Amino acid sequence: MSAPVHLWSVASARDAALLEPLARAVFGDGQRPRGWFDRKLARECVVPERSLVVSRSRDPAEAGAWIGYGLLGRPASLGSTARTAGIGLRPAWRGRGLGRRLVGALLEQARADGADAMLTPASEDAVPFYERCGMQPHQVTHTLLAFGRGAATPPISEPWDAPTPGPTCSGWFREAWERTRARATLRVCGGRDRFDVSFEGTAHVAMRWTSADGLPQGPRAWLNAVPEGAPALLHEVPADAPFLSGLVDGEWTAVQTTVAMRASWAESTAG
Repeated sequence: MSAPVHLWSVASARDAALLEPLARAVFGDGQRPRGWFDRKLARECVVPERSLVVSRSRDPAEAGAWIGYGLLGRPASLGSTARTAGIGLRPAWRGRGLGRRLVGALLEQARADGADAMLTPASEDAVPFYERCGMQPHQVTHTLLAFGRGAATPPISEPWDAPTPGPTCSGWFREAWERTRARATLRVCGGRDRFDVSFEGTAHVAMRWTSADGLPQGPRAWLNAVPEGAPALLHEVPADAPFLSGLVDGEWTAVQTTVAMRASWAESTAG
């Protein structure tokens, strides 16, 4: 008979940053820059007391027994919606029902933390799994990649709440940008487009794009402010955005598709 598997609070595992080797084992090394996991914990507003580590040991701090984890974040800008910042199991432990158990426990943690809904970013392949966990597709977004063709523009320091040219065309949540030390704001097209950019190694990541007209000319003009050859990423572009085809038909390529899965219990408890 196999040993029982336990779900422990990440806070009881001493330090959430100690999960980084497990994260690499679950998701692979890729080309992650030094310190990426610490930045992830901070900017995705992870709450260690509500996040969970899956362990084969009765000692939650025994790192060698960890086989998976689920991180729960509470960005204030999302209001009463909680958001996961990573859910995964070591490959050898998948297919045993532990994934559904982990997601169910995270939903309970989100509810206990006062949230009335939970969002989970997922790959397209993972959608059926999350549907079996009781979650439904909420929004599909793409991350777009192009390469700079200009010279570096001197950074401008502007707060997130400064007046924007118009509605948000694409972007993440405000804390992800505000909690990144290397960041800048750029305005192009005569100030009709604003890009809130974080710097990840050599990459320039547009964490938010706001625009007066939402035309593809804005991102194209932004590339002139990115050093020639440097990766430029537009983060979380809605799949139904009217300007999307104008971008991908040009120099932008969709390199990642994310499906935001959502579970809500506010409707079932109202009244």
